[in-house]
Amino acid sequence: MVQVPLATTNVSETIAWAQSAVKGIGLENIHSIQPGNEPDLYSDDYRGEGGIELHPPQYQGHLSNESYVGNWTKYADAILDAVKLPQGRFFTAFDVATKFGNAVQEEAYIFDVQTCFKLGIDKKNIIKEVSHHYYQRNAGTASDLAAGLMDTSVTHNHLDQFKRHISYLKENHPEIPFILNEVGNSLFKTNSYEFQARLGSALWQVDFYLYSMAIGIARINYQQIMHAGYDLWLPVASAGHEAQVFSNFYSQPFVSDFIGSSGKTKVTKLDISDENPPANLHVYGAYEGDVAKRIAIANLDYWNKTSSGVDRPSVTLDLPVPKGVTSVKVYHLNSPLGAGAAADSITYGGSQWTYKSLGKEVKNVREDTETVTVKNGAASVKVQSSEAVLVWL
Repeated sequence: MVQVPLATTNVSETIAWAQSAVKGIGLENIHSIQPGNEPDLYSDDYRGEGGIELHPPQYQGHLSNESYVGNWTKYADAILDAVKLPQGRFFTAFDVATKFGNAVQEEAYIFDVQTCFKLGIDKKNIIKEVSHHYYQRNAGTASDLAAGLMDTSVTHNHLDQFKRHISYLKENHPEIPFILNEVGNSLFKTNSYEFQARLGSALWQVDFYLYSMAIGIARINYQQIMHAGYDLWLPVASAGHEAQVFSNFYSQPFVSDFIGSSGKTKVTKLDISDENPPANLHVYGAYEGDVAKRIAIANLDYWNKTSSGVDRPSVTLDLPVPKGVTSVKVYHLNSPLGAGAAADSITYGGSQWTYKSLGKEVKNVREDTETVTVKNGAASVKVQSSEAVLVWL
């Protein structure tokens, strides 16, 4: 995805960026062209640290729904006139910035998708996808991990703001998906690894992906910036940190296995048959056709070995399985140290991925994969606090 300037009123600069990208990268390697980055933040008096003006010399300033559509279509038309692009849908639009706290509700209507489409943003049928950004909150410390990332009501409420856009697109423009093209667990000008890069943050990422899929978000791009605390890995030594794989990476093989390789998986959030289901525990089903193939259980109940002061709690769920299934295999995403664990003690399916192994899977680090026998049509699966499990049916 190539991002080109929208903040400047000098459209020739935008054209030059697009031309350079196509020439240097090659059209075959470009997913889409996106005019503007977080244009909802453009302000007539936008200033940064120390009051320094942060905008180009020729600046758009604040954009409303109407002026955003007018400028976006103007710049897209200019690119189409100047650059030979594939026919059809090749542009990403909106790219709205994340909000925090009570302000997340603004994401349901800032650059309102329905309004902008009615204003003609896609009059030439060139929009490939509608995008937003997502960050959970500002980074915190170890003591903020439970409330900051592992409280799933915060995550789900934030993601629910996108349902309005998803529903509109599905009903009126089903060929255009809603995506999150910049995602991280937190933002802060300094890193906080004890919050951003622990088992608890990896579990947040698992639940975030699964809930996103369940409500209809089509694609997610997890942000990767040099030595940021929420990264998946650090490829080279930087800023005093050794090259390493971070805890957040462990969400990736878990979610990849959950989705599977058929290309036909549909995700549903499943109800827990209990009058008082545990807080921060959620169950998701991966279906191929009408048949359940895999079940994921994310238990974000906070437990940390060095600070919780109690033995690790667990929950046992009786999972109904399809007819004919006699046993299930259970993979664990876990660490014996709990939510505050760094990557060096985390395993998924008993395996680790490390810098020393050059990212290749190291198997049998921990022997915690189980085979559970089905009894009376159900498999009883135990899930510890601060753990996620994947059940293969």
